[in-house]
Amino acid sequence: MNSNTKYTVLGLLSLACCLLYGCGEDRTYEYEAWTQKNRVMQEVMREWYIWGDGIKDQEWKDYFGDATDFFKKLISSSNPNDTWSYCMVDSSRKDCHERGTFNHIDSYGIDYTTMSDPTRLTSQTLARVLTVYDGSPAKECGLERGEFISHIDGEKVTAKNVSLLKNGGAHRLIVNRLSAIRDSLVWQSEREVTIGASRKVDDVQVPVARVFTKKTDVIGYVMINHLNGDGYKDVLREFNQTDVLVVDFRLCNDGTLESARALASCLVDESKYGETFCTSVWKESKKEQNQTLLYDPDFKPFNPCVKSVCFITSAYTSGAAEWVIYGLRHSMGDDFCRTFGVTSKGQNVTIKEFPTEFGYTLGLSVAYITDGDGNYDYGDGIAPDVDVNEYQYVRFYPYGDKDEIVLSTVIDNI
Repeated sequence: MNSNTKYTVLGLLSLACCLLYGCGEDRTYEYEAWTQKNRVMQEVMREWYIWGDGIKDQEWKDYFGDATDFFKKLISSSNPNDTWSYCMVDSSRKDCHERGTFNHIDSYGIDYTTMSDPTRLTSQTLARVLTVYDGSPAKECGLERGEFISHIDGEKVTAKNVSLLKNGGAHRLIVNRLSAIRDSLVWQSEREVTIGASRKVDDVQVPVARVFTKKTDVIGYVMINHLNGDGYKDVLREFNQTDVLVVDFRLCNDGTLESARALASCLVDESKYGETFCTSVWKESKKEQNQTLLYDPDFKPFNPCVKSVCFITSAYTSGAAEWVIYGLRHSMGDDFCRTFGVTSKGQNVTIKEFPTEFGYTLGLSVAYITDGDGNYDYGDGIAPDVDVNEYQYVRFYPYGDKDEIVLSTVIDNI
């Protein structure tokens, strides 16, 4: 034990002794006041957390500690593999649905990754733009998916300064785009843009919707970025003449069980209305909370009655999007429901938030989401029927472009 740790433990022990026995008085109430925030957390988690029965009492000194550190100890003692539950101390600064380098609370509205010059003519580091979100500073300055940022405020992009693209003030950016000439990659153009200061960026639920034809087949494409509400209904109504529907869930990592059921009800064969879409299965002591959701015939007017549905998934795809895919695959079979892209994240539980008076909110895994037969074996993600890793390709096209690598693969397989 180093000296700092020794003095910390001795200090806490002295504090506890003073509180309990100081001046010969029973001062237990002061101990309870100091530890109440963490004791309440433990009680809530034991009652509601799906793995709460495994939570063990912690060492006495832990009850004096930081709430987020105490939360991690409780998770570690019950289910260390739980990556979904959280303790949010400042909800105004914490985004529980980040995607890569993008967050909704304070962002330029871009998700990016770093890579070396793909032409191999230099060793320079570049920031590759993966996604540009509507209504964001990045969209307003004209940044596009697939472009490369080489300079920030006149300085070359490096592993150290690239984090400036996450949030902050306005910046001048040098942006480049690739082109292929005779099987060689060359820089097509270079331009300077000024990106405005970062700010809150809300998701557009349906940023892209298109219709394509392939011989006699009419193919509808819709990108859905979250499943909060049912803003996709009117879009689906417009696809009533399509044969195959492509639902792009690459950026869908947020949503509710009710909205997932609504979308599934818009896609399932009408003969399945009234059958089980999914069931939420809570811990034994909370089994009265179990709920079975049926395919809802109220959504029949928005059902395009397609022959099959193709889902595009990514490593971001989680939660409600996975519940739609998993439920439909069980109800309609693999021929009707096919997936393309890469394995999804694997959220087979639903989260319930518990605000507290102590300045933190608990987001706890409270129930498994099962299919009609009670299965929930997608905790490691839903593997695609056709594996397409778009990040292995140098050139990106906009979402919904028929030349975009994942969508073009889907079309080729129809």
